[in-house]
Amino acid sequence: MEVLTGMIQRILIIQTSFIGDSILTLPLIQQLKEVNTEAEIDVITIPKCKEIFEASPYVSSVIIYDKRGKERSIGKTFKLAREVSKKRYEKVICLHRSLRSAILSSAIKAREKSGYDTSALPYVFDKLVEYNFSLHEVRRNLSFTGKKYNDEEWRINPVVKSVSIDDKLKNLPATELKIAIAPGSAWGTKEYPIQHFIKVMELLNRKETGFVIIGDAKGFAKGEKIISNLAEKGVNFCGKLSITETIELLRRCDLLITNDSAPTHFGIAAGIKVLTIYTSTVPEFGFYPYNCGSEFIGLGGLECRPCGIHGFKECPKGHFKCGEELAPEVIYNRIMGMILEKKKY
Repeated sequence: MEVLTGMIQRILIIQTSFIGDSILTLPLIQQLKEVNTEAEIDVITIPKCKEIFEASPYVSSVIIYDKRGKERSIGKTFKLAREVSKKRYEKVICLHRSLRSAILSSAIKAREKSGYDTSALPYVFDKLVEYNFSLHEVRRNLSFTGKKYNDEEWRINPVVKSVSIDDKLKNLPATELKIAIAPGSAWGTKEYPIQHFIKVMELLNRKETGFVIIGDAKGFAKGEKIISNLAEKGVNFCGKLSITETIELLRRCDLLITNDSAPTHFGIAAGIKVLTIYTSTVPEFGFYPYNCGSEFIGLGGLECRPCGIHGFKECPKGHFKCGEELAPEVIYNRIMGMILEKKKY
């Protein structure tokens, strides 16, 4: 694919996947804008990801595609495509490989349309980009620029504008070190066991350390269990902050401990160290934390791991060894190593 030059004026990005995927789309948009400084870059996304792209200083406008709601029907999808086509985009880039996204792409009139070669309908695109499973998602997405990135150049942090949240942080622990914990996931087998998280927090609980729990409203009860023994040194923010507010909170923290889920990418956007705990999935899928000082950890030697690219509600084997046998002491030791290395970054 040729390098996208600065001659393009109107670019449309289609990203209708998960929250984490949306965060990892931002580096591509940033690079497109760097080359095409005068271009308008618009994004089609789902309602829950709207604020991510609205918080990017490189996005001109955000178009909502409520594919699981009022625009669920094919008829409504084509109606949206007709409206979008009025903008006369020169370049459409579809990052989501689903059938629905491919159909939407096919119905939008544009000079050129690009998508992944693993798309559900690859033939609807004028140009195809290899979905290289051995690369990180950010590096895969950057392939749409046509530029070759070396092992360091692709590590571009997502840029998310700051928001004011001081009024919501009145109970933030006034400790020298602040550690954030994101214990939830949309997939049960991606969640490190709650009792292990509690043990890790007990090991970390010392005078100079404070804790914040982040996540959606569904994770509030879990957050309460984790901080129950931390007294005033722990604050549960689950369900209390938006995505961009959560990223802003993380900017006040020193380290994030999370499962293989969207908060990993929040931490990268916040510019802090991230320790991602892998249970049923593996970093080789391409969604690991890649910013300076971040690390990941998981239990090796299991024939059943990974058991799926997303995970499951419950362990297919019934034992969940990838979570249960990853000892809290191992997680604690890795965290302490990252804390001791703090001054290097």
